Amino acid sequence: LHILITPVFSQCLQNYNWTSWNSFNSNSASGTVLYGGTPINVTMSANYNFFSTGDIFSYSSYSGFNSPPPNNSVPATTWAAGPGGITTMCFSQQVENPVLLISSLGSFTDQVSLVFSRPYVVVYDGGGNTFVNDTTIIGTEGYCVIKFPGTFDCVSIYSSTPESYTNITWGLNPPLFPVTIAQNFN
Repeated sequence: LHILITPVFSQCLQNYNWTSWNSFNSNSASGTVLYGGTPINVTMSANYNFFSTGDIFSYSSYSGFNSPPPNNSVPATTWAAGPGGITTMCFSQQVENPVLLISSLGSFTDQVSLVFSRPYVVVYDGGGNTFVNDTTIIGTEGYCVIKFPGTFDCVSIYSSTPESYTNITWGLNPPLFPVTIAQNFN
């Protein structure tokens, strides 16, 4: 009798904890999100002013996503008052595979382009976006959830097109946990 024991890591699929935003200033916002049962801080800062909305614009656009955030106050970024907007989103500790919900990127008449400091993968496409490559999105009234694979604490977003506003918020999947798979061979 031979037993093969294989250690692997697992994670609940798309069972996200979403940021609860509690403070908005002219060019910064802060909130908390649960990560592995522990609240951690999330901060957003920009080199331009932005505001918040009491709910996510066109929230029903996420009805097909199996872990939508609560429909409450979130940042409403204008991306830039002109070319050269930089938005930095940071967690108070390193996290794995965070997701960013983007609601109403651009408009039907004006495209908005975002470039991220880290590569992303699309986990939900609600339409209206062109995913140019793994660091660039162009939105024409776009809705999506993107994941940033890996372990890190900050992501920067570079924008060059002014926007009426785009709602954004972060979600975290619980950290990976070890699972042992045993197989019997005769």
